[in-house]
Amino acid sequence: WAARARVHPMDREMLSLMKKAGCARLHVGVEAMDDAILKSIKKKTTMKQIYDFFELCNEIKIDTLAYFIIGFPEETEEYRQQLFKRIAKLNPTYVYINILFPTPKSEYYDNLVKDGTYDEDYWEKFVKNPVKDFAIPDPRSPELQQTCLKLADQIHRSFYLSPKFVINDLRRNTSPKMLWLKAQIAIKLLLTTLFPKKG
Repeated sequence: WAARARVHPMDREMLSLMKKAGCARLHVGVEAMDDAILKSIKKKTTMKQIYDFFELCNEIKIDTLAYFIIGFPEETEEYRQQLFKRIAKLNPTYVYINILFPTPKSEYYDNLVKDGTYDEDYWEKFVKNPVKDFAIPDPRSPELQQTCLKLADQIHRSFYLSPKFVINDLRRNTSPKMLWLKAQIAIKLLLTTLFPKKG
């Protein structure tokens, strides 16, 4: 069985009991690999707690699916350039990268309205007059939005096409059907990496 978890509070005793009870994977919202960003988004976790958690999971042999978000206002170019190395050091079993999105009634969205990034309350307008295919404008410049999208793709490809991941994934119990499916996905990833679409 699998479960969602936080990196803190968590300790060796709890993880050991979960493993003994049959826990095979934990889904964890890490979000960011920087203490300043974690503090800004009120995550109430630290980099040390994050590293300790994943070290314990790897030791106890519980798989992890780590979720990350890119596009925080506090991000720097240096942070984005170092993100994959920091994730690799964490050594999760699987990763998934999301782009920060201004959901309604979130503090992030409210701040975008207050500071003038959005010249109107798009979500309020939508609630009053719902329209098909509604899409809120990106909260960042087109250039930065493309940077975030490309970074997410790059991290996914670098992680899932790495020899380390491929070897470890083959060692897991894999049926012939699943092995064929994974091979097809790997080929698609490889082709899009070698021959990226322009524009």
